[in-house]
Amino acid sequence: MALAIVLAVCALLSACGSGSPRSPKDLRASLVAAALTQKSVHYEKDVEVDMEGSGTTTADVTADSGVAQVVSPYGGVAEIRLVDETVYVSGDAPSLEDYVPGLPRAVANGYAGKWISIPKGDALYAYVSEGLTLGSILRDVRSDLLLKRGSKFPTGFSREINPSGEFTLTSGMFSHWNEPVHVAAPANSTPIATLRLDAG
Repeated sequence: MALAIVLAVCALLSACGSGSPRSPKDLRASLVAAALTQKSVHYEKDVEVDMEGSGTTTADVTADSGVAQVVSPYGGVAEIRLVDETVYVSGDAPSLEDYVPGLPRAVANGYAGKWISIPKGDALYAYVSEGLTLGSILRDVRSDLLLKRGSKFPTGFSREINPSGEFTLTSGMFSHWNEPVHVAAPANSTPIATLRLDAG
């Protein structure tokens, strides 16, 4: 991490040793500000949870939309899309149980593989849409950004946490800045309110 910060300082200043020294906090703020001016980015994230397993997220996001394929370390595979302030989720039963807390397995089985829509304003919207825009992914990892020499934008992130004795390692890579990203809403979807009714 220390090496990454040194390289980032060298890349952002005209030359190492020139200009005023910058704190890691100021440097991260500059990286985030520069990245937020871009149109899109591709990122891949790996998560390892002690005693549970590993998971991955592969996503393409813009300022207000995104699409991600998610494999959860707790079990479950899903695709998530954010379009026009609505999140669409299609996944297997374990992933639906994860995204909709308290959903009975029988209901999750019935909706597995179908698209579920969650509008902005719903209690689940912020949770399910996390990481599906430039702003949300950068806010999530802003304290853990990495930069390689010669890069204008963050190239990755890495962090370790140990809540309640459970070790978690999260790392990822950014690439393909400003490449076109087109996210379309599915042709058919079931409102989240319908799942709640079915769940009783």
